[in-house]
Amino acid sequence: MHVRDLEHWLKARPFEPFVMNLTSGERIHVDHPDAAVPGTNAVLVINKRRGRLAGFSHISLFHVLKIEAASRRRKERSNGAE
Repeated sequence: MHVRDLEHWLKARPFEPFVMNLTSGERIHVDHPDAAVPGTNAVLVINKRRGRLAGFSHISLFHVLKIEAASRRRKERSNGAE
Protein backbone atom coordinates (compact mmCIF):
# COMPACT_ATOMS: atom_id res chain seq x y z
CA MET A 1 0.00 0.00 0.00
CA HIS A 2 1.26 3.47 -0.81
CA VAL A 3 0.68 6.41 1.53
CA ARG A 4 -1.19 8.25 -1.26
CA ASP A 5 -3.83 5.51 -1.26
CA LEU A 6 -4.37 5.91 2.47
CA GLU A 7 -4.44 9.71 2.22
CA HIS A 8 -7.11 9.43 -0.48
CA TRP A 9 -9.41 7.65 2.00
CA LEU A 10 -8.57 10.05 4.84
CA LYS A 11 -9.18 13.20 2.78
CA ALA A 12 -12.44 12.06 1.17
CA ARG A 13 -15.37 14.38 1.84
CA PRO A 14 -17.68 13.34 3.16
CA PHE A 15 -15.44 10.99 5.12
CA GLU A 16 -16.44 7.34 4.96
CA PRO A 17 -15.21 4.99 7.71
CA PHE A 18 -12.97 2.25 6.33
CA VAL A 19 -11.19 -0.97 7.20
CA MET A 20 -7.55 -1.76 6.48
CA ASN A 21 -6.98 -5.46 5.80
CA LEU A 22 -3.51 -6.55 6.94
CA THR A 23 -1.23 -9.40 5.88
CA SER A 24 -1.80 -10.99 9.32
CA GLY A 25 -5.54 -11.27 8.64
CA GLU A 26 -6.26 -8.53 11.16
CA ARG A 27 -8.66 -5.74 10.19
CA ILE A 28 -8.07 -2.23 11.50
CA HIS A 29 -11.13 0.05 11.57
CA VAL A 30 -10.75 3.80 11.03
CA ASP A 31 -13.96 5.60 11.95
CA HIS A 32 -12.75 9.22 11.81
CA PRO A 33 -10.19 10.99 9.57
CA ASP A 34 -8.28 12.23 12.63
CA ALA A 35 -7.97 8.67 13.98
CA ALA A 36 -5.20 7.79 11.50
CA VAL A 37 -1.91 9.64 11.05
CA PRO A 38 -0.04 8.54 7.92
CA GLY A 39 3.72 8.68 7.67
CA THR A 40 6.03 7.86 4.79
CA ASN A 41 5.96 4.09 5.31
CA ALA A 42 3.59 3.57 8.24
CA VAL A 43 0.34 4.72 9.79
CA LEU A 44 -0.58 5.37 13.41
CA VAL A 45 -4.21 4.50 14.17
CA ILE A 46 -5.82 5.76 17.39
CA ASN A 47 -8.26 3.30 18.97
CA LYS A 48 -11.16 4.61 21.05
CA ARG A 49 -13.81 2.88 23.11
CA ARG A 50 -16.78 4.80 24.45
CA GLY A 51 -15.13 8.04 23.38
CA ARG A 52 -11.94 7.39 25.35
CA LEU A 53 -8.45 6.49 24.22
CA ALA A 54 -8.10 2.70 24.30
CA GLY A 55 -4.71 2.39 22.60
CA PHE A 56 -3.10 2.72 19.23
CA SER A 57 -1.69 0.64 16.39
CA HIS A 58 1.48 1.47 14.48
CA ILE A 59 1.29 -0.34 11.15
CA SER A 60 3.78 -0.60 8.32
CA LEU A 61 2.05 0.23 5.04
CA PHE A 62 3.81 -2.83 3.61
CA HIS A 63 1.35 -4.94 5.64
CA VAL A 64 -1.81 -3.19 4.39
CA LEU A 65 -3.23 -5.42 1.66
CA LYS A 66 -6.29 -3.32 0.86
CA ILE A 67 -8.64 -0.69 2.18
CA GLU A 68 -12.39 -1.01 1.87
CA ALA A 69 -15.39 0.95 3.06
CA ALA A 70 -16.59 -0.14 6.50
CA SER A 71 -20.21 0.14 5.34
CA ARG A 72 -19.49 -2.39 2.58
CA ARG A 73 -18.15 -4.88 5.12
CA ARG A 74 -21.25 -4.43 7.30
CA LYS A 75 -23.52 -4.94 4.30
CA GLU A 76 -21.67 -8.14 3.30
CA ARG A 77 -21.98 -9.53 6.84
CA SER A 78 -25.71 -8.76 6.98
CA ASN A 79 -26.19 -10.54 3.64
CA GLY A 80 -24.39 -13.64 4.94
CA ALA A 81 -21.11 -13.15 3.07
CA GLU A 82 -18.08 -13.97 5.22
